[in-house]
Amino acid sequence: MLAVGLNYSEYSLDLAKVFLKGDYITAIECLTVIEESVRELSKATKEEIMKMLEVTHISQINEKKELTLELIAILER
Repeated sequence: MLAVGLNYSEYSLDLAKVFLKGDYITAIECLTVIEESVRELSKATKEEIMKMLEVTHISQINEKKELTLELIAILER
């Protein structure tokens, strides 16, 4: 039997907001969930999340900078 993961794509925008506001560990969890659902996201949703991340990334000088870049790369695939 093929195991199918849960699809959280409908919550991806909310998860991206939590990614940005949360601490490092929370950001890793959000990144992981978004990454697992990325194939289910529409192009428009991916672009909206990337725009949100890029605007925040410009002003970010913290421990989540590399995670933010990784999440953007995941969404661009």
